[in-house]
Amino acid sequence: MDLLRHVTFFVTIAEERHFGRAADRLGMTQPPLSQGLRRLESHLDVRLFERNAREVVLTPAGRALLGPAEAFVAAAGALRRSALDQAEAGSTVRLGVVGVLRPDVVAALAAAVREASGRGVETTVAPTVELAERLLAGRCDLAVVRHPGVLSDLAAGPVVRLATRLLVPAARAPGGQLRWAALRDLPLALPPRAHHPAAHDQLVDAVSRRGVRPRVIAVEDDRAVLAAVAADRAFTVGPHVAPRVADIVALDPADPIPVRVRPVWRPASPPEEAVRDAVVAVLRAEGGRLAEGGRLAEDGRLAEDGRLAEDVG
Repeated sequence: MDLLRHVTFFVTIAEERHFGRAADRLGMTQPPLSQGLRRLESHLDVRLFERNAREVVLTPAGRALLGPAEAFVAAAGALRRSALDQAEAGSTVRLGVVGVLRPDVVAALAAAVREASGRGVETTVAPTVELAERLLAGRCDLAVVRHPGVLSDLAAGPVVRLATRLLVPAARAPGGQLRWAALRDLPLALPPRAHHPAAHDQLVDAVSRRGVRPRVIAVEDDRAVLAAVAADRAFTVGPHVAPRVADIVALDPADPIPVRVRPVWRPASPPEEAVRDAVVAVLRAEGGRLAEGGRLAEDGRLAEDGRLAEDVG
């Protein structure tokens, strides 16, 4: 007798209180469901249900056994999921990355991890807080998170600084020129603070030190950010790809506000050193490439390739 299968029949009938609905939910017809329940009752030597004209009702014995039955079914499901996770972990590196990284950088990280490990790569994009939770729960092998942040019991690699771009409404930068003062009445659009609390506060402080004390509005993804900027509702700071949108200007500040990231992992099951080194190499290459930009024109105005002039008032 397949005890798990028959106990699942019992739990589903108890939840639906109807044999027909239970059979539909289980993807079977009613006769074999009824037969399976009778086999379970015979095996346990108890009657689990009483039927009336309207519904199926648990007997006192059925009510007493329902809790243990539900726990049995749940434990079996957890065992299956754990087994699948273990099987996938052996053949796949589970890589987590924060959404602040551009798509091309995420692709380069995945390719580097695959090359260094010789295994497939499963990539998850999520906030720092969620990635840390996934690592601690054993559902992720290596993640690139925002810094600073609470890493709990995780091990961490070096911090890498990525330069940022400033995305502003085109009306705020006529002729492609802008000063920080032009943004003083415009909100700053960022992901919710709960995603990366310490890094969020650090970025807002960095903007404030440049003479702009913005009201921050929370936006969930890059599409919402771009929509807000294009509508002259906000500006944003981050390592963004320059959008092909006439209403948005992308600027490289001469004094860029860096975004800091670092790789983290569980000390009890660290990824191979070659994999960690490959991730750091990609991040450092990106940081070095972006650091080459953001040069201020000598006359203090915006450079011809779209860079931010110094704020003189």
